[in-house]
Amino acid sequence: MLRWIPFPLLIGLVFTGCLSQNPSVSSMDKPDNRPAVALPGDEAGGGEAQVPAGDWTAELERLRVLGDTAGMLTLLDGHSSELDGENSILYLSLLIADSRLEDADALAGRLLAEMPESVRVLYNNALLRDMEGMDQEALDLIRRAYSLDKRDPDVNLFLAELELRKKNYVTAGDYLNVVLEQEPDNFSALVAKADVLMHLGKGNDELNRKFLTDAVKVLDRVEEIAPDYVYTYVDRSRALAVLGDTARAMRDLNRAVELEPDVEWHYLDRIVLNLRYFGWLDKALEDINSLEAINPDNLFAHIYAAGIYDDLGQYDKALGYYEKVIAARPDYAYSYEGAGKIYYMNGDYPKAQECFLQAYQLIYPYEGYILMAALAMKHQGDNFGAKQLLNETIPSVERGTLWYEIFRYVRDGGSDFFITGEINKQINKQEDKDAQKEARKGWYYVGEMYLLQDSPRSAQAAFMNLSEDKGSLEADIARWHTRGVEE
Repeated sequence: MLRWIPFPLLIGLVFTGCLSQNPSVSSMDKPDNRPAVALPGDEAGGGEAQVPAGDWTAELERLRVLGDTAGMLTLLDGHSSELDGENSILYLSLLIADSRLEDADALAGRLLAEMPESVRVLYNNALLRDMEGMDQEALDLIRRAYSLDKRDPDVNLFLAELELRKKNYVTAGDYLNVVLEQEPDNFSALVAKADVLMHLGKGNDELNRKFLTDAVKVLDRVEEIAPDYVYTYVDRSRALAVLGDTARAMRDLNRAVELEPDVEWHYLDRIVLNLRYFGWLDKALEDINSLEAINPDNLFAHIYAAGIYDDLGQYDKALGYYEKVIAARPDYAYSYEGAGKIYYMNGDYPKAQECFLQAYQLIYPYEGYILMAALAMKHQGDNFGAKQLLNETIPSVERGTLWYEIFRYVRDGGSDFFITGEINKQINKQEDKDAQKEARKGWYYVGEMYLLQDSPRSAQAAFMNLSEDKGSLEADIARWHTRGVEE
């Protein structure tokens, strides 16, 4: 989700509508693009403006031009009893921006009683109520302001924020369009518009791609306005990756890391890009190392590290990370399959059994998890327990399927004649390669039963049937069994 600066952080210069062309960006967030303003003394060759003694309004204007909001607030504090309507609204905005909510609340109430039809007063009162968590009051006030001026940029921006909170992206976009028609470079409106387009772009059809393309264009403009605003790069990288421009997406994430080298999420985003689109395991591991240097307990770093080391066949390292994930998040289901597989290969059958049963309960009722748990029990000499587990589970397996026959074979043992014939029949009748790969898993369980029957040569022959398969629990262990043969 695109991060954009919430309204309370953007009001430093939202005073009377005449301060800048970008009233929703504070002096901290907005690049220094203020127009040059001629002040008394400039005509004579520059230098600071000379403020007449005792003329505090001229000093206010000078501070306004400089963008010195702290100085303006201090000045207005000293003249709060002398303020006219416009400067009272300015004072209210500054109090809100400075989080002096008690002072702001008192002034807001007085101004609302005195100027109930002022859009600026209604807007600032709505802003204050919103900051105080009074959602309905804020909504009522901003709607009153909207009824008075449907084109006011700040009012439309506020309404867009409220719609974004409710995930009403189309309606939010309509309000933002009103803002951008009048203020094409309004930073907050541009960032929010990109957010809208990114959400509308979720999907795979051409309309979704158009939304993402438009989001990239908007974020390009955001970058021009504020080149150090980091989330331009983070969110644009996601859109670019989906659109296929992965090289530029990577450049954006590199820039995000450069701007905020201590932010963990930037490394995670780059890890995902490296793995999903480039397959660069080594670079992903570099980012994991950087992440762990920032936060040794980052759960996502551990999850990715476990998967990468597992894929690389560095099972001891993978198991260490799986164990960290399970310790930190016992409910994170997918670690149990990986950990169970490695425990099984290491001969730690009690832990393997426990992990496979957890995987069956937490992930989904995959038949292979029960079969692996039963094999682990058999390796511990608990044939009765293995048979009982399979008997309890087999009613949920569809009769007549290959899985059903594998369950019966692992449960009862005996001749391999029928089961090997069933496996070959299923493989030969399938035209789809994925379906053939699924059927070849049967050879793994036959091989494990051969090992339990002390027939290692037959087991090796069975395991070799999966030598070209990847991405399954059974293929990984089969390949591990045959590693000496393959070499």
